[in-house]
Amino acid sequence: MSDGKITATCTKCNVELSVANIDDDNSLVVCPQCGTEFGKWGEVKTKLKAMLADKFKDTPWIKGR
Repeated sequence: MSDGKITATCTKCNVELSVANIDDDNSLVVCPQCGTEFGKWGEVKTKLKAMLADKFKDTPWIKGR
C-alpha cells in the first residue's frame, strides 16, 4: 500500500486492481476487466488487513502488536 492505493490481483481474471484508499467505505470494489464485484471498500479493506496480518504473523517486527 503506497500513495493511498492498494494494488491487488483479481481472483477471477488476474488483472491488476488499483484501489484508491478512499474514505467512503460504502463504495464498491469492482474489477475493470471482468466486472467481478469484491464488495464494499470497508469490507475489502478489513479482509486485506486480516490477510496481511496472517501472512506476516511470524515476522519479528509485527509480533506482539
